[in-house]
Amino acid sequence: MNNLAILAVAGVLLLPLLVFLRDVTSRRRRRLPPGPPAVPLFGNLLWLRHSAADVEPLLLKLFDKYGPIVTLRIGWRLSIFVADRHLAHAALVGAGAKLADRPRTATSMLLGVSENIITRSNYGAMWRLLLRNLVSHTLQPSRVDQFAPARVWVRRVLMGKLPRASRRRGRRRTFQHSYVDTLLDVKIPEEGNRSLTDGKIVTLCSEFPNAGTDTTSTGLQWIMAELVKNPAVQEKLYAEIKATCGGDGELLERSVRDKDNKMPYLNAVVMEGLRKHPPSHTLLPHKAAEDMDVGGFLIPKGATVNFMVAEIGRDEREWEKPMEFITERLAGGDGEGVDVTGSREIRMMPFGAGRRICAGLNVGVMHLEYFVGSMVMEFEWKEVAGDEVEFAEKLEFTTAMAKPLRPRLVPRRS
Repeated sequence: MNNLAILAVAGVLLLPLLVFLRDVTSRRRRRLPPGPPAVPLFGNLLWLRHSAADVEPLLLKLFDKYGPIVTLRIGWRLSIFVADRHLAHAALVGAGAKLADRPRTATSMLLGVSENIITRSNYGAMWRLLLRNLVSHTLQPSRVDQFAPARVWVRRVLMGKLPRASRRRGRRRTFQHSYVDTLLDVKIPEEGNRSLTDGKIVTLCSEFPNAGTDTTSTGLQWIMAELVKNPAVQEKLYAEIKATCGGDGELLERSVRDKDNKMPYLNAVVMEGLRKHPPSHTLLPHKAAEDMDVGGFLIPKGATVNFMVAEIGRDEREWEKPMEFITERLAGGDGEGVDVTGSREIRMMPFGAGRRICAGLNVGVMHLEYFVGSMVMEFEWKEVAGDEVEFAEKLEFTTAMAKPLRPRLVPRRS
């Protein structure tokens, strides 16, 4: 009996070791990306006993040690992190549908987030149906044009809330299109042409504004902070706006909407801001639908793959002095005409890339150009002595300024 007890205890003690050795052997055989040793049965949970704000700095240390692609085992789930633009392009664009699914996260399950929304659903018929409805009925250029009165109204409200803003004439607000109406018309062919349930419609309606509100406002604050810190850039931008639009806010709105008449320097300011300060430092995680190869490493089926947006946009091998705000690199420099969609190559990807690229990319850029242009048109943005601009970051829903921007505004005209 005693011998049996000893054998049983030894077996219990040896089992985690055998699992660990099997994991190491399997990793070598299957060519998984490198990473820190995993605690048997618990993965890298001990390494992750930090707050969410600490995760990115810890990942940067791992990239320095193991290279631009790293494997972590969190519990039983395999998570892979990518911080190289070439590997990101191979995975997001080159692999196509193999890496277009979304993992089911613990957070989404706890919060009851539906899988039947565009950003969270797996790649497939339902996702294509919902995305096609959004793009064809709401994000197409003719529909975006219909929301011009709303943008002008928001601009007037914004200018009215800023100190010493000049009075603006009222604008008539008309809405000729509703995203809700398009969802009521959606039919699901794979399910007998049934309509969406009320719950799914509510979830999709909440997804649409939520996906673009915080990211746009965060990006806007970072860009305006850079303009406060770089007055020469601000004045060059103002000169372009004045030469193109004078003081006409509606002409500015039409100019940023019309691709043929876009102001190149305004676009460079916005893109440089998104390169240096992407509102989200990582993309929503992807899930491998099948075994795939990226950079000579195996990404096994079911693995979660994360892409480091900020690290790719700040890569000193790709961008000279990446932590400096240099608009000329995107206006006449080697970054001019950068493919922000990542279809040809990835040098920066604030909107993602591949099949799950942000559907609102063009609208997001247009809104940033419009509101940056409007605020520079109306005011000179100055730093306040004793309350200097700081670029420390704070992780919230997006990566926001730890110390919010508090500039001094000087009206440019009465």
